[in-house]
Amino acid sequence: MSATLESLADLAGLADALVEELRQADFGPAFRKALADLEDDHARFFASETAPDGSPWPPLAESTARRKGHWIKLVETGALMASLVSTNGDSVRFVFDEQLTKGFAFGTRDEKSPFHQFGTARIPRREHVGFTDARVDQIAEDLADHAAAVLAGVV
Repeated sequence: MSATLESLADLAGLADALVEELRQADFGPAFRKALADLEDDHARFFASETAPDGSPWPPLAESTARRKGHWIKLVETGALMASLVSTNGDSVRFVFDEQLTKGFAFGTRDEKSPFHQFGTARIPRREHVGFTDARVDQIAEDLADHAAAVLAGVV
């Protein structure tokens, strides 16, 4: 977008024009990149058995490991992990890119997830869904870069 201000009074009109241009812009590519990055992050959480904040998941009880036949935390059938590191029927992946509502949703519909995410009286909390501070910063940078590209007429 290119504009020349003849007076300070023209600034309000320019601001309105910029807002409207961003409302009309397609942010879908930036949101889809964020979703792919979040899948990669969640694959690392499961591989390292850590929460998004980097804290380790509590160890399994001996009885749980015996029943499962292994010591891998939060993996019994692999469905919970798959819903976060790829796309399946339990995955939550939405991009909404309307004029006044732009964003995305990431998560899982796996029915076991809340019990592990928040813990119960019998199940220790193993937070497995979330954003690292670095990822929040990266998404914000990517969206700002996309907005700047839109306003510069590059995309």
